[in-house]
Amino acid sequence: MRKYAVIEDESGVCIGYCADLIGLAGEQPVEVDGEMINRIVMFGFERNSRIDEGYSVSSSWGSLQLAILDTSERIIGSYHFVLSHPSRFDKVFGREQSRLELLGTLLAPASAEALAVWEGWRESPPVEPGEWIKLSGRERSGWLEVVRLYDGQLMRTRQLQGDQRHQTYEMDASPITDALSFYCALGEAVHGPGGYYGTEPMSLYDCICGGFGVSPPFRIIIRNIREELKREPFFAAAVDRLTSSDVIVVMVPKGG
Repeated sequence: MRKYAVIEDESGVCIGYCADLIGLAGEQPVEVDGEMINRIVMFGFERNSRIDEGYSVSSSWGSLQLAILDTSERIIGSYHFVLSHPSRFDKVFGREQSRLELLGTLLAPASAEALAVWEGWRESPPVEPGEWIKLSGRERSGWLEVVRLYDGQLMRTRQLQGDQRHQTYEMDASPITDALSFYCALGEAVHGPGGYYGTEPMSLYDCICGGFGVSPPFRIIIRNIREELKREPFFAAAVDRLTSSDVIVVMVPKGG
């Protein structure tokens, strides 16, 4: 089964596929000329047979997307990788080989927790709410990494459709204990299971500004709110960001 694809960043051309790889979490560093760089090792690499030969041989490529595929070989997320030296296609990918090594820089390595979440999402993204609740703090951090990158794959469609406005969303505060759980719950409230709507105040502001499916004005009802939660700095900062951006936040205490 093909689990990953290599995409040329600028053109979007799929260079090839592989059955597995290591190094996406930055765990395979090598020293080159006194500098530590990332190494990606691909197993079962297959060059994309549909690439135009003339184009591929003459092209110099250096910026790649290492894309994660679901079981239907659709891209569900990707990580940016820059080759240490831009090279012609035929120098890197031109010869037949099942094991391929790339040297360069992962701009944002995957976390081990995110890689575990991706494995579950290959079959299907979550369809039931609250799957993140059972996760540990580190695993929730990986969950937020995945929902952010998965959402990035949907942005082109959302930009064509436009953002929804004047909607009401409901959010359960019962499982919220920290910033990670707050943003897991917020993304789910706005976009359903596996949804994304920021991971901290700055990325929340990016979502509010548009292009992420929902933009103000809208209303969000936070149920089962606790007084101690209102006093948490992460909660106050997020609510302030929302209310200062034409979002109505309604807080309903437990039993209310």
